[in-house]
Amino acid sequence: MEEESVRASKAAFNEINSTNCLANIPQLATALRSPDKNILIPALKHILDIVVNEPESIEAVYENDIVSILNKLLSINQEGEIYILSNAIMNVIGLRSEVVDAVVRARAATEPLIQIIHSLNEKQSKQGSKALSDLITENETIRNSLLTTGFAEVVLHTLTSNNQIQSKQSSSSTSDIIPIFIKVGLLDVVLRLVTTAEGLQPLALLIPILEDIKLNGEGELKSKSKKILGLLSIEGINVQSTSNKEELKYEKEEIIRLKEEYRIKDEEIRMKDELNQRINEELRREKEQLKQKDEELRREKEERNRILEENGKLKFENQMLKEKNNTQNVDLKRIAEILRQPLVGTQQQQQQIQKQQEDECRKLINKYDRKKNDEGRQNIINSGIVEALIQIFLSRSLDLITQPYTQLFFVLTHPTSDEIRILIVPKNPYPSLIRLLDHQDIKVVDDVIICISNILNFGSRSTPSYSTHPHFDAISDCDGINQIFRMFKRNDISKHSKRIAAQCFGHLFRAREISNSEMKKEFIAYLKQIITKQDKKEMQNAIKALKRLALNGVNRTEIEKDGFAFPDDD
Repeated sequence: MEEESVRASKAAFNEINSTNCLANIPQLATALRSPDKNILIPALKHILDIVVNEPESIEAVYENDIVSILNKLLSINQEGEIYILSNAIMNVIGLRSEVVDAVVRARAATEPLIQIIHSLNEKQSKQGSKALSDLITENETIRNSLLTTGFAEVVLHTLTSNNQIQSKQSSSSTSDIIPIFIKVGLLDVVLRLVTTAEGLQPLALLIPILEDIKLNGEGELKSKSKKILGLLSIEGINVQSTSNKEELKYEKEEIIRLKEEYRIKDEEIRMKDELNQRINEELRREKEQLKQKDEELRREKEERNRILEENGKLKFENQMLKEKNNTQNVDLKRIAEILRQPLVGTQQQQQQIQKQQEDECRKLINKYDRKKNDEGRQNIINSGIVEALIQIFLSRSLDLITQPYTQLFFVLTHPTSDEIRILIVPKNPYPSLIRLLDHQDIKVVDDVIICISNILNFGSRSTPSYSTHPHFDAISDCDGINQIFRMFKRNDISKHSKRIAAQCFGHLFRAREISNSEMKKEFIAYLKQIITKQDKKEMQNAIKALKRLALNGVNRTEIEKDGFAFPDDD
């Protein structure tokens, strides 16, 4: 099967050879991608013939991506016929490229001779050295090309190669060592350059290796090294000049680096200035917006007052009577029974029970939200609804406790009088409410912390202002202190919830030391921070909380340690 494949490949390639050369190029490009050498090598020979004999074919070579294919072949094949043919084609294509720069063209002429000098055939190597030396004598462009396109680096590499190879492990073959005649041939070329060319500074990098050969070398290598070093010295070329050049290069690079550094700093300053301008503009706009909002609130307040004056007390009393009648029409006992139902049965049945409970909570929320009706709230508390809610908060999985439950509890604590809140305290609501502070729904957490704050606020008003808070033990017994602190440190809660939590601590630790230093520092710092804000109500609440804490000497020391003084809170 393999023999048949080879015969078929050869037959296909012979068919390519028999047709028009330009038309063949796409097929030859395809053949170059073949792993079969029986196809690849003839294709390379055919392309070489085309680029040599048909210059107009170069454009088609580029269009069919043959240059990229040859690059890949050169990277894969470092020796052998494929490498030679690929390299030859690339050289011809380069020579056909109509290069304008004479030095670059000259390098193309000298490169083959440098390759010949490195031949392991001594006769060929010497002929290459002689040919290149003759070119140097005859052509100034050749001299300039060798001095400026890296010839000195090639010579340095070859002269130092034996040392590199001999430093390898003993497994290196002796055939890897550069023969002496190659080095001699290269030194002949260098010597011809030194005696005929100008601008010899690039050859300074050879001085250290030439000095080494002069001291440790033998025969022709040693004598030629002496001659070259002597001529370079006469021309003023030495290692020191190379160092000076390196120093100048370093200084130039340092200047460029410093300029770039200054440019970056200037850009940073400019960006900071722009940022400050934007911030100032935003602050100005925010101030203007706050001013507009204050004006809107003032107008709304005036409008409300006007409506109240127009409608008179009679309308308000009628509304209160209507709400009272509506409350009496609601079967609160039935709602309490519905809320006492546990979530049992199938999943669908449990969902139906929860939906019914949430709907009943919403009815009461809609009736009492933001409406002051102490009698209605008293009826709700006396009906057993509060106890049912507390039981739900204590026993039900947190993910099943939704906002309608907590919002109803909140509505019972605000807006209302202390006579209503005093009815809630004996129900021992704190353990159930504290449990809900771990809830993932931040709206539920917000409802709960406000409920706790409302009840604590009542406790503060119901006892002397200089005494400790009467509900401290009830909160502490259910780990409420730590729970409120953990809630305060949560990243997902609202700023409002965080502010209310700090005020709760102000109530709980009235005239009582906050023994936990972390809590003490964080809550006091937070309350002092609020005082610096523009919201007057927030500032007043923060001042009141700090004053309650300051009734304890240790707390006061923490509050006043940075020179803090209480501002007026009126």
